[in-house]
Amino acid sequence: MKIVFDGALFSEKILIGKNSFGMHRISEEIVTRILEDEEVELFFCNSTYSGVYEKNLEKYLQERLHLDRERIISQKIPALINSDLAAVILKRVNKIRRLSVPVNNLSDYDIYHSFYLGFKPNIQRSGIKKSLTLLDILPIRTNGYWKDVKRTREIIESLKGNFAVSISQYTKEDVLDYDPSLDPESIFVAPLAASHSLFYQDKDKVRFEKVREKYGLPKDYILTLTSSDKRKNVGHMVLGFEKYIQEGGEDIHLVLAGNTTHSTSLLDQLGISDKTRSKIVLPGRYIDDEDLAIVYSNAIAFLFMSHYEGFGLPVLEAMQCGTPVIASDRTSIPEVVGTAGYLLDPNDLNVLSHSIGEIVSSDAIRQKMSQDSLVQASLFSWDKCYQDYKNYFKAINSI
Repeated sequence: MKIVFDGALFSEKILIGKNSFGMHRISEEIVTRILEDEEVELFFCNSTYSGVYEKNLEKYLQERLHLDRERIISQKIPALINSDLAAVILKRVNKIRRLSVPVNNLSDYDIYHSFYLGFKPNIQRSGIKKSLTLLDILPIRTNGYWKDVKRTREIIESLKGNFAVSISQYTKEDVLDYDPSLDPESIFVAPLAASHSLFYQDKDKVRFEKVREKYGLPKDYILTLTSSDKRKNVGHMVLGFEKYIQEGGEDIHLVLAGNTTHSTSLLDQLGISDKTRSKIVLPGRYIDDEDLAIVYSNAIAFLFMSHYEGFGLPVLEAMQCGTPVIASDRTSIPEVVGTAGYLLDPNDLNVLSHSIGEIVSSDAIRQKMSQDSLVQASLFSWDKCYQDYKNYFKAINSI
């Protein structure tokens, strides 16, 4: 089976370095496994009419995958077009005409797969079987994401007459609800996973003390991730924690990990009491990868009250560390949490405050939820995700 991957995300990975997003993680986890599979021959295509993207795709293949340019089936962009002036001009033209990079003998391959972008016209017109990874359709479901609306609509348009693999059952149903003309049988589901090298239970006391000192963490804390994205509902979690403190809750802290600049302004806007504010900890920096497991593992609980998620990976990362989870009951999150954690209305402060109190005050509840988290997390792995992808590719190749 010969499969061609759209190279855009692999090129971007060189551009952004460590600051990767969900779609980059998916593409990297799948590509590393597919290269070890003797039943699949993998090739790449630069779909972006840019010399920078072309060079970065070559660089990614050489440095990360140890592959040469022969794996790239798209033609080289003329040297004249690789100048800085040409890049500016082409960026404008691309928006109007969606320039396509010529591809050699696409009919010689079985499947063309894109992990994120919709298909360029030359790919769409080709006879090769085409498929996409579906993350979510947030920009057309929620206000405030207007910059990505056009791209999301292009992705949905690319689904017509083609195939897709969705990261959750919810995303599949959401897309079908938005466009009922799409064929449900053409959309498969392959749940994501969390890295086992980054997220695992680690209760080592000596290491924890070092990490506490490094980030200024308290001994007893509830953990959440801060974000400027309103759908993440960070303000609600802060107010739920304040309610718990005001009602005589135990002496614990709330750690807001992530963008602390945003956190400071958010706390000012919420107008919380000085008492509550004294119990909110901002690490002052992002948590390094090597410290994630121990920060998650030693949290009393992890809060995640988002209004919309295509999958909800942070919840799985926390559960894989054995952390009790209090999460939103919206969109895809219940698929990830199962019965292992508390699933709450993300608008109800009373139930959030009460749930925090239950977990904090009971060792038995915490221990059971910790074990339940580990069991639920074990249902997800990148090997299983890849097997889902492989079964999906085999299925559409046989049609």
